[in-house]
Amino acid sequence: MKEKKLEKFQNILRNNFIKKGVKMIAPETVFFSNDTKIGKKVVIEPYVVISKNVKIGNNVTISSFSHLEGVKIDNNVSIGPYARIRPGVII
Repeated sequence: MKEKKLEKFQNILRNNFIKKGVKMIAPETVFFSNDTKIGKKVVIEPYVVISKNVKIGNNVTISSFSHLEGVKIDNNVSIGPYARIRPGVII
């Protein structure tokens, strides 16, 4: 039962970001925290985890198998693939 609630919550977050223009190649493989902030013209590739306290600017690409936690990503940046960005980092 708990898994269904988490899945539903993630789908709500994904759909909200898609409506705001975030392009996700495989949305079902991308996971967000409820406090994630994302700018415009952002592309998120498959198998990305965006944990708590992440702010992503405009014109950003996050490549596959990346994990972001507690970071600020400025405009015009590409991350990954296979990136593990830890809390406190500003890129």
